[in-house]
Amino acid sequence: MIVQQSQYLSETINNFRDFIKGDTQYEQISLKKAIEKSLNLVSSSTENNYIKLVVDIESDLQIYGNISTNS
Repeated sequence: MIVQQSQYLSETINNFRDFIKGDTQYEQISLKKAIEKSLNLVSSSTENNYIKLVVDIESDLQIYGNISTNS
């Protein structure tokens, strides 16, 4: 989990750098995958605070955006 979060933070820094330089690449991304990835990053915190998240996504939506390459 520590390695995964470190990689995420490193990619976030790279994304900010690319945004400032204007090198940001946008593409169709899965909203469902983006939500799952975000929830995975905060799972330890939610569990430690006795928070149970229920995700009920029946169909996936595609959005035009930017997501880290480690999807």
